[in-house]
Amino acid sequence: MYSWSVKETTIALESASPGLAEWVARARREHTTFVVLDAAVPVARLVPTSASRCTGAELARALATTNLSTEEARAWAEDLGKARAALSTPEDKWR
Repeated sequence: MYSWSVKETTIALESASPGLAEWVARARREHTTFVVLDAAVPVARLVPTSASRCTGAELARALATTNLSTEEARAWAEDLGKARAALSTPEDKWR
């Protein structure tokens, strides 16, 4: 089950490349997303697979404690609208 306790940590590309297997193990073990930076610019994410899904209730709980600025709220609404537009209606298997 998804947990909102997934942390996000930045790591330098130089640190990530020699020990990739260890970073993968840490992502899994520590439920941490690692954002890889190249010259202080985010270029990749190493995300534990357990972080790929959440329920609507888990999302609602996380959002209830989030304070968004007006700009962030506007961006969230736009992203949500785009995501909804990209969804297709599930096939009705009862027909």
